[in-house]
Amino acid sequence: MGTTTSNHAKVPFRPDIQGLRAISVLLVVFFHAGIGGFHAGYLGVDIFFVISGYWMTMLVQRDLDQGTFRFRDFYARRVRRILPALYFSLLLTLIIAWFVLWPQDFRDFMKVLGSTVLLFSNNVLMILGDGYFAPEMEYQPLLHMWSLSVEEQFYLFFPLFLFLIGFLWQPARYGLVVLIPVASLVWAIWAFHAESVSASFVFYQLPGRVWEFAVGGLVAWWVLREKPIYPWLGYIGMVLVVAALFLVDETERGPGIGVIFVVVGAALLLFPGTERSSALSVQLLSYPLLVWIGGLSFSLYLIHQPVLSFARHYGVMDPSTLLVLSIGIGIPLSALMKKFVEDPFRNKSIVSRNKLVVVMVSSTVALIGIAVYAVENKGLPDRFDPLTTQITETAWGSPLRKQCHDVDLSEACVHFGDTQPTWVILGDSHVPAVAYALGERLKEDHQSILHLSVSGCGLADESSRCRTWYRAAMDRILGDERLTHVVFSTRFGSQMYGAHKFTWPEVPRMNTDAHRERVKREYAEAIDTLISAGKQVIWVQQAPEVGLNLSAVMRQAVSQQGVAVSVPRHWWRERTEGFEAYYDTLRDRVTFINPEALFCDSNDCYAVKDGVTRYRDRDHVSLSGAREIVEEMDRRGLFLLSPMSAQ
Repeated sequence: MGTTTSNHAKVPFRPDIQGLRAISVLLVVFFHAGIGGFHAGYLGVDIFFVISGYWMTMLVQRDLDQGTFRFRDFYARRVRRILPALYFSLLLTLIIAWFVLWPQDFRDFMKVLGSTVLLFSNNVLMILGDGYFAPEMEYQPLLHMWSLSVEEQFYLFFPLFLFLIGFLWQPARYGLVVLIPVASLVWAIWAFHAESVSASFVFYQLPGRVWEFAVGGLVAWWVLREKPIYPWLGYIGMVLVVAALFLVDETERGPGIGVIFVVVGAALLLFPGTERSSALSVQLLSYPLLVWIGGLSFSLYLIHQPVLSFARHYGVMDPSTLLVLSIGIGIPLSALMKKFVEDPFRNKSIVSRNKLVVVMVSSTVALIGIAVYAVENKGLPDRFDPLTTQITETAWGSPLRKQCHDVDLSEACVHFGDTQPTWVILGDSHVPAVAYALGERLKEDHQSILHLSVSGCGLADESSRCRTWYRAAMDRILGDERLTHVVFSTRFGSQMYGAHKFTWPEVPRMNTDAHRERVKREYAEAIDTLISAGKQVIWVQQAPEVGLNLSAVMRQAVSQQGVAVSVPRHWWRERTEGFEAYYDTLRDRVTFINPEALFCDSNDCYAVKDGVTRYRDRDHVSLSGAREIVEEMDRRGLFLLSPMSAQ
């Protein structure tokens, strides 16, 4: 983000574009800090994509027109512009992360770091979280690297694209230049609303962003071809950008009118011309302070998110405080980075090509090597004292989650051994740890359990993907007479009332009464179907959730002799209002296991107790927590029940 340069020898310096860069990075900083009124600040990234498209087209196409373009020279300039500051910021962040991040967070951090170096952090971030806007992603120090990877991917292909279309017949060339961005925008809008495509994929990946780069590129083409430029374009651009920030609703996270407005508005602000030299938009964007911040925009972008993330890990949540920290630390450090890292490495007389190659290659190998080592060793837990190590080492989920969760039903896992399973566990992402713990216990009796789980899908979810999966899973269970015990494990609270991470510390109440009644009815129908087929049904209720980010809660446990509260018990009771009355209608035919009774006392529920962390994140239990649940099932004598036994 913000990795292009406006002082290339062949392109005149544009102070107004530097000012636009400043506006873009400040919007992102205010958004990431959580400042009220800046819920659309993430659109600053879209502005940067437009600027990048403009400068890359300007630089590459001008050289192509003059016959001086060389791929080697282009990529060498990109390396000098991007990698030194990027690697320096990664090194600084790594040093602090070593002391701050718990093993699980450190492992994920190192996954993103290594993928950033390899230019695909957008893919890793898409997989790690529930989306860019998910609250837990605020704690990822390298969350912002997704946009840099998208830009770098664009840089890899774009020069070759411009080079190749130069051989086409002119009408075909013009048609292709218009068709590609239109197709990108139409696809992004369609895919964002399509059930078959993940909304995160649209947000994080280059195909849905090509049109933004292309709009900036079209402005550059217009300027290079010396087409007429009108002074009122800047005013329209300014109005569109400002309007976009107010038009975007807080719930709008995909391509829509707000994104279109900000992209078109930014593009109009890129038009130069002497007749616009006195335009208000140019004067505002050329304000000296903005121009100066624009010069620091790349380093400031690299630095601000780690500052915010580490502050949040230590419990700093106030948006104003976070903003002061990000600006107060980010701007001085960015100025130092520009002076001692960015500028020297861009100067061939200071850092020769040979020196650049040696430093960049060695840094790349070192960073990737450290990242791989940290990921393979589960986030290097030995960095901490014994109590901290115990707290962090018990915060892991099922070691087989990746292999067994959200896989094709034909590849479903059996825990453990080669014995034919007589138990099956069914549900969403809350299944894996419980399935593993059940498998451990059943193995003692020479039994096993079939693991069937799917991400993001409750049994009564209305999406076609979820319904198709659950129908197939139920058919498999009903079609196998040897599966006598069926265990349900789902995030029932979220399916009934919505996810608490969007409302904490308020109790979520996001769904209608009609929705809740439908969910309860469909669970009851599924249970009755299983019982009619002679199955013993056990429902492992959802464990009380963790209010804050788990890392912050675990940090509290370190300073509180291995104990930390997840949520007050009265909060959880309000969260699950009406659940017990519903369960009472099923108790004559279903056995319920309630983790609330295990994890809570009369006042509080505990995320960490006796140095053992019962969760792996904000709502999923860890393997340690799952083992407590299975021990309760054992105390209840459930492993001795036959399908024909009474409750």
